[in-house]
Amino acid sequence: MSVLEQIGRPLGTHPSANPDVFFIEGSSEQGAGLACFASKPLENGQVVLRAQDPVASTVVAKFRKEVCAWCFHYTFGDILKFKLETPRRRGAAWFCSTSCRDNWRKLIGDVGWTAIAAFEDGLARSSKSGVSNTEDETCSLQDIETAWDNALKSGEKILATRRTKPRWVPPTATLTHDVDLDEARFSLSAFISFHNHPHTYDQVKRLVPTLKLYTDSRATLQGHIDIYLYMLSVLPLDSPIMRYVTPLHMVTVFTRDSGNSWGIWGLELAEELFAYCMYPTASYFNHSCAPNLSKERIGREYVFKAAREIPEKAELNVSYLGGAEKTLGFRERQERLLIKAIEEEMARTQKNKVGDGFRPARRGCE
Repeated sequence: MSVLEQIGRPLGTHPSANPDVFFIEGSSEQGAGLACFASKPLENGQVVLRAQDPVASTVVAKFRKEVCAWCFHYTFGDILKFKLETPRRRGAAWFCSTSCRDNWRKLIGDVGWTAIAAFEDGLARSSKSGVSNTEDETCSLQDIETAWDNALKSGEKILATRRTKPRWVPPTATLTHDVDLDEARFSLSAFISFHNHPHTYDQVKRLVPTLKLYTDSRATLQGHIDIYLYMLSVLPLDSPIMRYVTPLHMVTVFTRDSGNSWGIWGLELAEELFAYCMYPTASYFNHSCAPNLSKERIGREYVFKAAREIPEKAELNVSYLGGAEKTLGFRERQERLLIKAIEEEMARTQKNKVGDGFRPARRGCE
């Protein structure tokens, strides 16, 4: 069975993370897909969901030294005092406190840390060349299928040679600046979660996938293949994480990313994106400019509460405008959402520069 045939959502019901409070089923709104509905009447202020540790997360390259990798606290330009270094003394993650550092290290475990250290140390070989100015192209489904099939064959050769020649360094162990390191780190964090908590893979697979990122951009497709081959080239051969470094797992994560990840934005910096996280349990709340749920981030946890009394079976929704809907008029709200949609489309059809902070639009503002 091909990769594209395997990435679809499994059939059947979608379990709620809090079934006593809400259930998930198809929305009556055109184009809305799945939605959440109240299982019973909800009181104003009642907690609907606590989405705790994200399945995948990353701090964008531009802010890695200024945004805590655990609680996402921003230092307003100051370099964070605490960090974890790889065996080659490359910074792997920065933190605002020793407790955040220790919590992050405990969560990923020894297996996760070994994989991250190998990934970061491998970047010392990365190409310093600039971003290619070659015009991007669209892809057909057959193009996508063929590209990943060829990548699988290349990956098998890389692994076979590494096993017989342990000191061999594959050419694919070097990344160019065309590759989005934010996406690479995001996917690795997902694979670590899949290893530490196997049920999270099923949670991610139940989210709505999109192939638009590939059909609109051959550069994005090639970038993800380069990430796949890079991980096969630098992660320890005996790492349990390697079982997830496959075209299927890569495509499953990337086709769920932009439409299901919550962005952590900095309003003080013209809404620049600091980090983004995937919380599968919170991905079924649709947008409304008059939401009946409030959303608050407390460190790495999102808390959703009833913003008013909600009747049984009413759809539960949040704002993707991060509170701006309270002060913006209808036209301004529509323009804000349109701008985010345009930015997302631009990001899908242009090659990203590593560290420039330009990312597809993510759900929600801080």
